Parts: sequence; structure tokens; C-alpha cells
Amino acid sequence: MNEQLRINQESKTIQRERLETTLEEKKKEIEQFLTLTENIAAKSRKIEKLHDDTKQLLDGKFKEAEQVKNDLFKAKEQLTQARQVKKNCETDIASAQRTSKILTSKISNLDQASLKMQEMLYTTEFQVQQMERKLDRAS
Repeated sequence: MNEQLRINQESKTIQRERLETTLEEKKKEIEQFLTLTENIAAKSRKIEKLHDDTKQLLDGKFKEAEQVKNDLFKAKEQLTQARQVKKNCETDIASAQRTSKILTSKISNLDQASLKMQEMLYTTEFQVQQMERKLDRAS
């Protein structure tokens, strides 16, 4: 019986050693798993921070794009206004040129009429002088 107890105890000792070995292996696996989990968590935090930074950068770029759109809209409005002012000026210039041509023509006509009147006046004065001379001779 003593022999049987000793065999039983050896068997139990072997079983206990196997269990301790298995327990140690499981502890190592758990430690590796925890280390791996910590690494994954750290990487996840880095990715989340990178995501947040990228999102902030993207939001800033969207605001910049909106500002550029607003600036472009204002520039287009100014360009439209400038084109309208240019068109009005061109119309005013064309009108002034037509008026200038008309007035130049009128001045030319008036100059010709003035010359004809001077010519007629000169002729009339000449005829008056001739009549006065005839009168002086006749008297």
C-alpha cells in the first residue's frame, strides 16, 4: 500500500509539474497577448490622433476653399462691374465722337456761310462804293 501511495504521489507530482508547466505557458501566452493588446491599443490611439489631425487639416482646407470661392465670386462681380463701366464709357465716347463730327460739320457749314456772307458784304460794299463814285461824278 505504501508502494501504491508512493506511486500515486509520484503520479500526482508529475501531474502537478505538468500543470505548473502548462500554467507557466499560459501565463506567457497571456503576457504576450497583453503586450500585443497594448501595442494594438497604442497604435489605435496613434491612428485616432492622426485621424483627428487630418480631420482638422481637412476642415481648414474646406474653409480655405470656401474663402477662395467667396473671393472668386467677388472678383467676378467686380469684373462684371468693370466691364459695364467700360461699355458705358465706350458708348459715351462713341456718342461724343458722333456729336463732334456733327458739330465739326456744322462749324464747317457755318464757316462756309460766313465766307459767303463776307463775300456778299464785300461785293455789296464794293457796289456801294461804285455807286457813291458815280454819284460824286454826277454831282
